[in-house]
Amino acid sequence: MNKSLQSEEKKESLNILFIVSNNLNWSGKIGGGEIRVLKSAKRLSYKNNVKILESAPSPTRLLGLDLPTITITLPIMGILENEHNNFERILLLLIRFFIWILTSIKIGFDREDIDIVVAANGTLSDLLPAYIIAALKNSPLICYVQITGYGSHNTLKERITLYLLRKATALISVSKLVYKNLICLGFPDSQIILSSNFVDHQYFDSITVCDKKYDACFVGRVEKIKGVEDLIKAWNIVAKKNKKRTLLIIGAGNYYNHAMNIISKYGLEENVKMLGFLPEEEKIKKMKQSRIFIHPSKLEEEGSSLSILEAMACSLPVLSYDNKTHKVLFSECNGFITSPTGNIERLAQNIERLLNMDYMKLGIKCKKFSKRYDERDVLEREFNLILNKINLDTEGKSNEI
Repeated sequence: MNKSLQSEEKKESLNILFIVSNNLNWSGKIGGGEIRVLKSAKRLSYKNNVKILESAPSPTRLLGLDLPTITITLPIMGILENEHNNFERILLLLIRFFIWILTSIKIGFDREDIDIVVAANGTLSDLLPAYIIAALKNSPLICYVQITGYGSHNTLKERITLYLLRKATALISVSKLVYKNLICLGFPDSQIILSSNFVDHQYFDSITVCDKKYDACFVGRVEKIKGVEDLIKAWNIVAKKNKKRTLLIIGAGNYYNHAMNIISKYGLEENVKMLGFLPEEEKIKKMKQSRIFIHPSKLEEEGSSLSILEAMACSLPVLSYDNKTHKVLFSECNGFITSPTGNIERLAQNIERLLNMDYMKLGIKCKKFSKRYDERDVLEREFNLILNKINLDTEGKSNEI
């Protein structure tokens, strides 16, 4: 991050409480949505008093961010790692959920000054405690909405979520697709702030590497829905034609051990390296040491993709499955190439095709495209729109962040 900004003297500031549950239903360490929000919180903390109320493992610490935190360690975390039938697992998840809700509400209620409450995601584990704390403190509620697909399930959980979202002072949509989904559900335009993901280019550019060591990399949750199994199977085809081809898989998730088993099954231990969750600087170095970036996500409800934008900031051309979200967000970039979703043979062909192209030239085009989404520009605009939505008196305050 930009150290010169951190050293600036704080002017009159706001007390902002972020609720970050680090999704209580999966073990992927931390997701792109949480990363996006915590980086926003870090930027806001240069001029405001920010506090993070989070569940363990601490997403703030995983990202190496120096932010004031209250981290709640839930008592049955270890138990969930053991084998359970579906009923037992659901029961344990519900117990953990309610412990988190009640504990976070008590902590939030005990805090004296809260000007704004922010829910990191439109999930109940973030949104419900944020809503109750905001109501108890008579503070504005801001919620980041980071997926599409609301209104398509008609479950009790979704109906409660939509009810709470309608009660928020403002909703921050991370893409046009998310914005359109909310409008279609009848949310007023006046409630929505259209924003985007972003990259801290100054920080990314400060990290340099000497050469390209790897052919490709994947960064994200290691889950089947993220296309990890398809990617390993495609790489098996690629490696049969060229035994020296190397792929990095960076991230953690519930599918990690299964992915390792697939690698072993195909004898790809020398071709596919599972690196797990990496600190930010190390992750960026590994990305920059790769030739191309592959993102075969099958998740149609993604609102955006932070990892694709970060790969572009590393001057990597991107090969993605052709889901709607990615095509809408990145199709203007000439270094962004799609492959038919679920077609492993075509994915392998397109990987080899991209590696045989002038990937350096395509990467330069991607880098140029990513410059549209610089962190400071996106967040200054976003924060000023938040202030306008909640009708705070900003006279005499600096809105720059």
